[in-house]
Amino acid sequence: MRSRTAAWLLAVLAVIAAACGDGTTDSVASVDQQAETTSTEAMDDTLDDDAMDDADHEDDDADHRDDDAEHEHGDTVAAASDIDVSIDVTPDGATGGFVVAITTTGFTFDESAVDGDHVDGIGHAHIYVDGVKVSRVFTDSYQLEPLEPGEHQIRVELNSNDHRVYTSGGLAIQDIAIVVVEGATTTSDVTIEVSVDADGNIAGETRYEVSLGDTVTLLVTSSLVDELHLHGYDLFADLEPGARAELTFTADIPGIFEAELEGAGIELVSIEVS
Repeated sequence: MRSRTAAWLLAVLAVIAAACGDGTTDSVASVDQQAETTSTEAMDDTLDDDAMDDADHEDDDADHRDDDAEHEHGDTVAAASDIDVSIDVTPDGATGGFVVAITTTGFTFDESAVDGDHVDGIGHAHIYVDGVKVSRVFTDSYQLEPLEPGEHQIRVELNSNDHRVYTSGGLAIQDIAIVVVEGATTTSDVTIEVSVDADGNIAGETRYEVSLGDTVTLLVTSSLVDELHLHGYDLFADLEPGARAELTFTADIPGIFEAELEGAGIELVSIEVS
């Protein structure tokens, strides 16, 4: 841009020098017209450059949004200070559910900071029931809905503002409680079992048909650390080597839905509800 401006100034000076020799108004007008045309071209070039800069900024913003989306599942951040969490789960006679009391040390809940920059010791919690994430938590207490009869695992982990899991010594900062609900256990109408090895190879049927209203249990054994995601019903469960993840749901939405490894992008099974 600087070399073009310098060339333009030299051209203007040359024309002015010629005009001074004749002393004519027409030559000066020609110089003004040429300068106006050149200035317009320079302005157009500047606008083009600005437009390209704006497009670059928009691309950068999109990249940042993509990065933020990736933080939602599986990323971790080592706590720089001494952070810990413990939970106490007690029955709530009024609702039939449970109250999860969350006690933390070196940690502050801050809902206003969610999606913001990471600040050590500040963030929110995620609460899981039987490996399925049910909610983000921004206070030291959470009300669980009534659970089906049987044994259930309640897990609370601490997360940073940008949704990464806090770790200490390489392990997630979390606490787990087991609750047992008395009564007859619910049996599933359909049980789907599938496994995936460390190379992403799937063992088991990959397509199932179930009836609308069926209770469906999806059991997944994985050699990969990932997150199971049942699309459409938007259910999640953590996957760890040597452990079996379970998703039980009522098939009350018709359609075809895929269960996949969220991080690896591997489709495990397709479930048609009709």
